[in-house]
Amino acid sequence: MSAGLLLLCLALLLSWSSSAMHIAWSDRPVYGMSLKNVQQATRKKRLVWLAAATAPFGVCVLLYGLGHAQRWTALAIVAALMLIRRVEVADWPGDIVVRLGKYVPAGAALSAWLVASQIALWLGEPAPRAEALGWHAGCGVLGGAYVLSAIAKLRLTGWDWMRSHHHALLIAERAYTGPRFIRNARHVVARSKRVGTVVGVVGLFVEIAAALFIVPGARLYVAAAIVSMHIGIWALLGYFEPEWYLVFGALLLLAN
Repeated sequence: MSAGLLLLCLALLLSWSSSAMHIAWSDRPVYGMSLKNVQQATRKKRLVWLAAATAPFGVCVLLYGLGHAQRWTALAIVAALMLIRRVEVADWPGDIVVRLGKYVPAGAALSAWLVASQIALWLGEPAPRAEALGWHAGCGVLGGAYVLSAIAKLRLTGWDWMRSHHHALLIAERAYTGPRFIRNARHVVARSKRVGTVVGVVGLFVEIAAALFIVPGARLYVAAAIVSMHIGIWALLGYFEPEWYLVFGALLLLAN
């Protein structure tokens, strides 16, 4: 198994685990999971069927990573991720945030590879060329996800989204948890219009620049900028999303 496939397989397993965890403990805060929450009483029947579903999913990911029937296993993986996401979203009541949808970067990249490489094969491209085109398509889909995020912000508030008051409250809400230096940094950003605006400007333009992830020569720099942005999101908002890091690393290797 190549390093790129290893990273992608880990990202796929993380993606499945995220939904499985939220299904298993759907009566607890989505972004407030802790060991204490997990140790509380859990519905055993739900854990049993989740375990039963996780085993074949893990086998499919392993077979894909080892190169066995990759197109069929990739199709099974994508279908399984779509199904568990629907189960997860349906399980949460009202307008809670999980019902807005879930990011599935590993599944999106794998879907792009599967579709684009298969079309290339149908058009008569040699297998290695079709494989490469598939991973280039994965880069395009991943970069496009950030561009769509930027467009959504601009449609909602225009360029005014970059101003600090659009995200200062979100940061301030999290300024009372975490290590002292993190709390201090959050207080500074939340209270300073200038610093908050800089954060907004950087975030929006990094998302727009993600379109360049389709350009081979720019990928390393775009990935570095996006991963840095995610680290900033982790520091300011507490959202730790390692699946994104793994997918960018995988695509940098697989599309090279």
